[in-house]
Amino acid sequence: MKKKISIVICLVLAAVTVFTLTSCLGNGDGDTKTTDGSSTTAAPVVKDLENILANKKLVIGITDFEPMDYQDANGKWIGFDAELAEKVCEKLGVTAEFKLIIWDKNIIELNGKTIDCIWNGFTIDEDRAANVTFSKEYMINRQAIVIHKDNAEKFTDIASLNDASFTAEKGSAGEKAIKANATLKDNKYVGVNGQIDALKEVLSKTSDAAVLDYTMGAYLVNKEGSDFAKLMVLDAEITAKEYYGIGFRKGSDLADKVNGILKELEADGTIKAIAEKYGLADSLVKIK
Repeated sequence: MKKKISIVICLVLAAVTVFTLTSCLGNGDGDTKTTDGSSTTAAPVVKDLENILANKKLVIGITDFEPMDYQDANGKWIGFDAELAEKVCEKLGVTAEFKLIIWDKNIIELNGKTIDCIWNGFTIDEDRAANVTFSKEYMINRQAIVIHKDNAEKFTDIASLNDASFTAEKGSAGEKAIKANATLKDNKYVGVNGQIDALKEVLSKTSDAAVLDYTMGAYLVNKEGSDFAKLMVLDAEITAKEYYGIGFRKGSDLADKVNGILKELEADGTIKAIAEKYGLADSLVKIK
């Protein structure tokens, strides 16, 4: 009798061991590659593509971010990202639907399925990559410090800004850059809802300096007839080079599909043509 009980216990333990190993190993997907080619544990596949095709639309989370996403006089969304998104949607056979979001709530919106992707000069970084699946990088960027021209002699480098008041979009790479900088991290700081709002703070002199995407800052301060012609980009590097990507839900099957379309649009010259229209051709990077 004891022998039979021992056999039963051994069989149960063996079954538990097999189950545990199976759970740890998952469904056999094993490791996968991130957008930068590094190895990481595969996220469960999120099947977004089927729903988007069925709904005939892709809901894209954006902010007012000229020259990436902004409205023309008729209220139509234009800009590099907006036009590229429409070209991708044409290939998918769906309509691009742009939805204004609060930038520091972007991942909450994404996971809450009020949007299908974040496509708005979205900087790829490790913190975000833990919560979203990025497309391949398609454009280079960096964070820039923008000041009022009236302060050009006062503020000449980062050291001279040690007592300056700063502003940036809440949840942005600019805000992160300020907080990470040894000279600036304890400066007076106010977070605003958009990068354009950060520029307005400096224009009105309620803040001494704004940190925002160079793509936007340089474009707006140099644009003919711009409201921000009284501002300037400081010749000082606060961050290294960054790259833009499209953010999808973690593990979304939409990422691979869009990556394939981006490569097609690169090959036929569409991406370059859109970039030239907005003066961004020199910022493009090869889609790997």
